[in-house]
Amino acid sequence: MGNIFSWNVFVKTLFFIIIVVLINVVKEMYINEGKSALTDALTGVANRRKFFNFLKMEINRLKRYNTPFTIAYIDIDGF
Repeated sequence: MGNIFSWNVFVKTLFFIIIVVLINVVKEMYINEGKSALTDALTGVANRRKFFNFLKMEINRLKRYNTPFTIAYIDIDGF
């Protein structure tokens, strides 16, 4: 009876460890995908999506502090 209990504890512990490792791998992949969604794959420079996320954050900040906001945007697609 002791061997069955020990085996059961071992299998449950191993299963738990495997699940924790898999969750960590998925979490890292999710973080990497989030980063790659905001940068250009070729140049590594921030893309349009990151620009608009940053713009939204700044607009929320200027609403909160009621301060003026100036923006300059240069598009160099044909460069």
